[in-house]
Amino acid sequence: MPLTNQGIYHFGEFQLNLDLRTLARQGERVPVGSRAFDVLACLVAHAGTVVTKAELLEAVWTDSFVEEGTLSQHIFSLRKALGEEAACIATIQGRGYRFMGAVRHTLPATSTPPPDPKDSLLFEARESVHMVIEEPMASRSAVPASRRIWRYGLTVAGAAAVLGVAGWMRPVSPAPRAYLGVVLADFTNTTGDAAFDHTLKRALEIDLEQSPYMDVLNETDRASTLQLMGLKSDAALTGDVAHEMCVRTNRQIVLLGNIASVGGQYLVSVQASDCNTGKSLASAKTQASGKDKVLSALDSVADRVRGKLGESSKSISGYQVPIEQATTSSLEALRAYSIGNSIVAQGRPATESLPFFRRAVELDPQFAMAYDGLGSSYFHLNEFTRSLQNFQKAMDLSNRVSERERLILRAHYYGEGYENVQLALQTYQLWAATYPYDSRPVVSLISLYTDMGHPLDGIPYGERALALQPENGLLYQALVRACTHAGRFDEAKSLGAQAAKLGKDNSHIHASLWQVAYAEHNAGDLERETQWAHSHADGWYGWFFPDLEATAEGSEGRFRDSEKTYAQSVAVAKREGLEDLADHLLVDQAFTEGELGELAKLRATLQRIRDPNPDVILIARLRVALGDVAYAEKVLASESGKPNRGFLGATVDLPCLRATIALARRRPLEAISALEASLPYDQTDYSLAFLRGQAYLDLARPEQALAEYRKIVGNPGVDPASPQAPLAHLGMARAYALQGDHVASRTEYEHFLANGKNSDPDAHIFTVAKAELAKIR
Repeated sequence: MPLTNQGIYHFGEFQLNLDLRTLARQGERVPVGSRAFDVLACLVAHAGTVVTKAELLEAVWTDSFVEEGTLSQHIFSLRKALGEEAACIATIQGRGYRFMGAVRHTLPATSTPPPDPKDSLLFEARESVHMVIEEPMASRSAVPASRRIWRYGLTVAGAAAVLGVAGWMRPVSPAPRAYLGVVLADFTNTTGDAAFDHTLKRALEIDLEQSPYMDVLNETDRASTLQLMGLKSDAALTGDVAHEMCVRTNRQIVLLGNIASVGGQYLVSVQASDCNTGKSLASAKTQASGKDKVLSALDSVADRVRGKLGESSKSISGYQVPIEQATTSSLEALRAYSIGNSIVAQGRPATESLPFFRRAVELDPQFAMAYDGLGSSYFHLNEFTRSLQNFQKAMDLSNRVSERERLILRAHYYGEGYENVQLALQTYQLWAATYPYDSRPVVSLISLYTDMGHPLDGIPYGERALALQPENGLLYQALVRACTHAGRFDEAKSLGAQAAKLGKDNSHIHASLWQVAYAEHNAGDLERETQWAHSHADGWYGWFFPDLEATAEGSEGRFRDSEKTYAQSVAVAKREGLEDLADHLLVDQAFTEGELGELAKLRATLQRIRDPNPDVILIARLRVALGDVAYAEKVLASESGKPNRGFLGATVDLPCLRATIALARRRPLEAISALEASLPYDQTDYSLAFLRGQAYLDLARPEQALAEYRKIVGNPGVDPASPQAPLAHLGMARAYALQGDHVASRTEYEHFLANGKNSDPDAHIFTVAKAELAKIR
């Protein structure tokens, strides 16, 4: 695919001048690397057409052989340079890229000689970005070109923008790339002291993770890669296994640690080697005068290894908090914490990790990250009260930790503890910018945007990150959920298939794929995902899938089936001692029963829920259906006065309660007013649009009611199993009847009744719908 070599391409606010080889935005130069410029030129010249990766590599790197990872890095840097226009570069999964923006091509009247490189903004910025050097094939050594990297002046901005420019800088030996992909082998412990098992590896990992320029293989990817290698997820990571894992995960460095006792002292050493050749790249060792000095000794060794691998002294000093301060001075506490982390990474039930996190804080009550581990475990078990308590404790101790850990604590505190979405987004964005090769903040950004009903805002973060880390299971998980929520079902299924092919699929991915199959009424896919769920009916999926399946059964009016399935889900939660979770599941059951008018069932289910309950607002809405409006008004007054109601509480939950009360009091205009500020978050779930639609029906405004219900039926991926999804068709049927459009009304009634074709004979809402349809006929 040839490159157009003259003229100016205009798109958005940008001008791409092929003669001057410049990219400008409203006349101001935007720095991009030479190879990145060529990639953009090729995409823009063929706007609207899919340009395959092979075509781009052939067009841009005509004299070199490079890996696809280099192309992905240039796409990442281009998207960063384009800012708001980044979405123009669309990733076509498994194929290549397509430029989506409107493009205009003009030819300049005169030709101007190319500028002197020293006069360009890129030359001025070269000392603050990472540069990838690609050499002609004839001069390549045995080491792949994408791994032979020069670095010049490490900065946060440079870490995020990996640009390819040849011949500008002297190599630093050894020559790291923009970041170093690192695999840590298990420490060799010849002391006979079990306190060093698990502990030193985790301590070294924390030391190295402080650097924005090192991407240490995380525990989750380690576990899944071990399984792909035919080993157990908790198998020991010996030197040989670590080297194979390094190659499999496309990393560069293996670190081997060793601790031995020498007389009354301990010798701590770390060696870094190239994972392909096995060649030693750096090593450091030191002695500790006693067991209590080992962590300090490891700090010293880690700093020296970082320096020998090319990180500047300025960077090391800026991201250097002693391990005893960043985590704990207690080896036993660190060991318990490390085991807890390993259990979480293996995907085992959070109930298994809790005892280890608890043990860690018992041994060291000042261990901030252990409190964070407790908070996260409780959060994922829906034990929100205990979760918040531990997140708060972790925040109280956050002045002791490293910069990365401080970002983690703040993000969890705001994102999961207090649900302050704006502060959580800011923290995750800062975390992602400071540590651009850490997937965790990106996963959280995708999830937060999805929870806010704006999955399309989060998906580009994931696509960029996945281009850099194409085997990251957590990115697949977050993207599959976001694409499902956004109704991009083909992409969700494609990403799910890629994850499965890589062995990175998990319960969360299959839950989303089940929802896609349910939304598409694809019986084959639904059966396959159901079978997968039943064959993995343990841990998280032991309660989540039955809850999901029971809600779908209830939405279809099969309440006898749904009651049994809900009971199965609740039983799993109680068996694990998770009483809060059991109550949440009962609230799900009550909501399904209440929305579908099964008031006797609703009353019985509510009586089984403990009081007080974190779902008090939703319970208040359900009690309105039973005629207890006074209780709901009391809850509204109480909850409205709480300072930390949380983002979703303030923008979705409380407005829904106000609207529910207003509708019960026959004040539909008041209900619409209560929901007005929540319009930007209509796609968090269906409740906002559903209540608004009911209010417009009460006001006999069918056109406006139809507009609200269409927000539900037009976005089937938000919550496909929700009872409000089929009920939206019933609402549309009633709205069309108000308009006098009986043909459209009958169509919607029939659609609703088809969803309940297997409903219980006495299912209330379907009996009512049949009677209403008979009147129209």
